[in-house]
Amino acid sequence: GMKQLEWLSLMSSEQDNIRGNIQWAIKNNPEDAVRIVINAYDFWNYKGYLKEGFDTSLKVLNSVEISDKKLKADLLLKIAIFCYEQGKFPELEKFSDEALNLFREIDDKLGIVETLNELGQKSFIEMESVKAVKLYEEALELSKEINAKEGLATTLYNLSFPVNNLGDK
Repeated sequence: GMKQLEWLSLMSSEQDNIRGNIQWAIKNNPEDAVRIVINAYDFWNYKGYLKEGFDTSLKVLNSVEISDKKLKADLLLKIAIFCYEQGKFPELEKFSDEALNLFREIDDKLGIVETLNELGQKSFIEMESVKAVKLYEEALELSKEINAKEGLATTLYNLSFPVNNLGDK
């Protein structure tokens, strides 16, 4: 809505400050750098700054020690999504797998659902419909278990594509 447009405009006008804050945080408060990058994801994605978002997220991942497993998993998932948006599928799988392992380790079921959906999209794009269905079915069960309505809707939508490809097989 209108708030989103205002937010995007504000973020655009503060882009240099955001970059500076990330650089400062890398040196002075590393986990805040991770938080800034995670929170800037939507801005970079909506504005089409996918390369900047990917490069910055990767720089933060490679520059700081992240002890908070949830925070690291969230960052890895955002990087995986940037990979999807840019067609970097081998990297997507690497970052998604690492995120999925962390989400499973801390039992973050919503994170698991989101990551399974990302891996399902990759599988579908690569014409691996059976694999995509299995990933989406796991995400669907978890979405039901935790009553994640958005996760459920996203997964059902995503599941429709490989199921349609498979037909009555």
